[in-house]
Parts: sequence; C-alpha cells; structure tokens
Amino acid sequence: AMTKELFATEKAYKLVQQGIPFREAYMQISKEYE
Repeated sequence: AMTKELFATEKAYKLVQQGIPFREAYMQISKEYE
C-alpha cells in the first residue's frame, strides 16, 4: 500500500526546483502531515 507520506519527498524536491532550500521545503511539507 502507498501512503500520502511517500510523496512528501517528491513534493519537497518540487519546491527545491523552484529555488526553495531543501530544509525549508521539507519543513513546509512536513506541516501538511501533522
């Protein structure tokens, strides 16, 4: 089974491609899964 959390890294990388630092992108995405 695939859970939505598996896509968190992919979402973070998409933000990084837009110029956002990975740490900041990761924090932003992690808030969606709290």
